[in-house]
Amino acid sequence: MHGRRSFITVQSLKKLEGHLQDWATQTTGWHLVNFKGENGPELSEEEYDLAQLDPKDYADSLFCRERWIKTKLSKTKEELEQRLIVTFSFKYRDYLRYTREKQIARAESIIKRGVAGKYGKGQNDPKRFIKAEHCTTDGELAQIERYSLNQEMIDQESRFDGFYGICTDLEDNAPEIIRLNGGRWIIEDCFRITKTDFEARPVFLRRDDRITAHFLTCFLALILYKYLAKKVNRAGKHFSPDEIIGTLQDMNFLSIAGEGYIPTYTRTDLTNNLHGSAGFRTDTQIVSKQMMKKIITSTKNTEKQ
Repeated sequence: MHGRRSFITVQSLKKLEGHLQDWATQTTGWHLVNFKGENGPELSEEEYDLAQLDPKDYADSLFCRERWIKTKLSKTKEELEQRLIVTFSFKYRDYLRYTREKQIARAESIIKRGVAGKYGKGQNDPKRFIKAEHCTTDGELAQIERYSLNQEMIDQESRFDGFYGICTDLEDNAPEIIRLNGGRWIIEDCFRITKTDFEARPVFLRRDDRITAHFLTCFLALILYKYLAKKVNRAGKHFSPDEIIGTLQDMNFLSIAGEGYIPTYTRTDLTNNLHGSAGFRTDTQIVSKQMMKKIITSTKNTEKQ
């Protein structure tokens, strides 16, 4: 747009100014999102009041509202004008409520076991629902800390159940922005695999060529993994990166002099799928040295092709 980059980012509704939080969570003025409109994704002309709807009738529906806002940039005095798009889903609301109930139960268990200690503030840490009281009823400083559920924190979080915020400077219609943002998880998943499963960080390198080579290696490994995962995850099966990479790392063999190799790993659905995608098997009682050489030769020939 006019020589500058455009953006679509997730906006935490909890970090908005008070009047914007009120606007984002009010029940009236919502439009139904239709991703299969005649001319592409579109909004309904009719407005809905979320408080008047039966969640069962709209369990799979997505609602949306939007407005332009101005945000002050922290490092400059300039203001950034952007669109705030807020969506609401009853299914997402129920999911957040279910997750929080489990976390509250864990927080209660922590309190009962007397191991609250220093309570955390992490986004998904159940200890964020625990508060410590340091004073007695007459206002004096208590020698022993007393822990209890932080109902104020629970109520504050529950206020945003089902709501999701997006900010952008694009002028496409809101459903199209929502659709594009829906693909963000793919990018984030690739970053997570690279950083966590491939241990791409920390990087103790200084020369530019070595840094480039390191991340090129990580990128190529990611491509190979995605290709392998696509071949392995068939017939309704889905294996996580941890399962696939961990299984490959554990597929070891015991060398028997004059005989061959005995697999030391356990045969599973995943190893069956890995063998099926590779076109050979190594999970027999013993793999002869001649067969292992053929397998290695076939993989080398595949690499050359």
